[in-house]
Amino acid sequence: RATFDGLARRFPVCDRAWRALALLSASRRTLLAVFALSIVLQVATISLSWLMAEALAVEVPFSACLALVPLVWVLTMAPVSLGGIGVREAAFVYLFGLVGVPGPVSRSRIAAKGRNDAVAGDDKIEVMEIFWYGCGHCETFEPLLASWEKRAAEDVVLLRTPAVWQKSMRSHAALYYVAAALDAPHQLHTDLFALLVKNRALNDEKKFAEVFAKHGISEEKFGKLFKSFGITTKVNQGEKRLRKNYRAQGTPELIVNGKYRVGTRSAGGQAKMLEVVDFLIQQERKAALAAAA
Repeated sequence: RATFDGLARRFPVCDRAWRALALLSASRRTLLAVFALSIVLQVATISLSWLMAEALAVEVPFSACLALVPLVWVLTMAPVSLGGIGVREAAFVYLFGLVGVPGPVSRSRIAAKGRNDAVAGDDKIEVMEIFWYGCGHCETFEPLLASWEKRAAEDVVLLRTPAVWQKSMRSHAALYYVAAALDAPHQLHTDLFALLVKNRALNDEKKFAEVFAKHGISEEKFGKLFKSFGITTKVNQGEKRLRKNYRAQGTPELIVNGKYRVGTRSAGGQAKMLEVVDFLIQQERKAALAAAA
């Protein structure tokens, strides 16, 4: 209060603003309580928005903030009722507290870990393969990539993101995320290529379940995961990431550290793709050393 009074004496505009705000409450003490509650409310809404984004495991758009409105109102009215503050002050706290909601919610992005879609740390150089089980070129590239992965340095991590250009590819992408969630053997990855390269438009859950059953995964277990919210979310995440962040144009493609896109045409062949990737990895190491110096 002393700080507000001091500012009001030194700066007339602060005094006028203070008087205008004071109209909302019966006393300056009540108004100070309103400001204190607004700070508490902002912390609460930021925490709620973060928890919501983490629970959904997605980047939450601004429109999702509307879902917090009832919760924020409850959080506002509870302490207001206990403190004996009027409805006008409650509305003021409510509107002031909402200022903290959009930013953290809209920026929250949680990445989920899996066997082949692990999140690389800051000290890792990320190489991401964009592939499709229905792509014959991806099938022939797979042994080359697997061999390259075995000899890759410790500071390099290989990630995979299934391509989704059209609706029919969503179920194929889901197969990859199901396999990753189950920590399935690499042979399952190979078997899915064998099935879908010959049947690119295949969208038969029973056929998919048969492939998983060969690796000891029951049809019931596969079915639950295949239709689960978590797998659907990962497919949505991957589709959005490819469209927004990487602008992938075909398969197979390799993205190095989120900066460079390497395809068969630009590199001059599948083997050349890996040579280009090795060169780019060296460039990234040099850049990291220069930045640390």
